[in-house]
Amino acid sequence: MGGTGTPAIAANGALTINGYVNLERTLTNNSTAGSTWIGAGYVNSSSSVTSVFNNVGRLEIQGDSSIYNTTFNNSGTLIKTAG
Repeated sequence: MGGTGTPAIAANGALTINGYVNLERTLTNNSTAGSTWIGAGYVNSSSSVTSVFNNVGRLEIQGDSSIYNTTFNNSGTLIKTAG
């Protein structure tokens, strides 16, 4: 996920991560409706840009997942149900 700006998932929206994500910026998950990270995979930043994943909503992790070279901030609800 590259480009400019700071994408944010709305409170009534949903984010699904399935597999591998190359995050080249800050992403904020505000979803209280529920966001899901499915299966094995990772969130990674491979550039010189400081990438940040902010979870202020609800994120459920359903597998063995990893975060590399990215700052993960959690002030919401983080649930791990599998893996």
